[in-house]
Amino acid sequence: MLKTISAKFSASFAAVIGFTVLIGALGVYNSQQIVNANKKNDFTHTIIEQVLAIQEGLLAVESAERGYLLRGDQPSLNAYGEGKGVVERVLKSTRELTAHNPVVTEAFNRFDVHYAAWLNDVAEPL
Repeated sequence: MLKTISAKFSASFAAVIGFTVLIGALGVYNSQQIVNANKKNDFTHTIIEQVLAIQEGLLAVESAERGYLLRGDQPSLNAYGEGKGVVERVLKSTRELTAHNPVVTEAFNRFDVHYAAWLNDVAEPL
């Protein structure tokens, strides 16, 4: 088959080049996979930050409500309105970010029901 030394060296060199190209292609593919995984991680962290902001807004609403009930002053009532605004604004942006995920969308729909019931039955009557 390969009888001359020159043919054997040429075949060996072609095999080395082929393996080098293969290893390079695998490296590029793995790098792309890592970049995609990092993008998903960044997105997840963004959603977690949004959910934590919603939680902070809900705590601000509760605290302002208690402050208003205890003192009856206008600044507490203003903080209540600001907290509600934060919750609604962050909830809207989080919904937009997660609109592609039906499971999360359903979870936000359930949250809306509970949040509206809490506002109507607990927070607003006071």
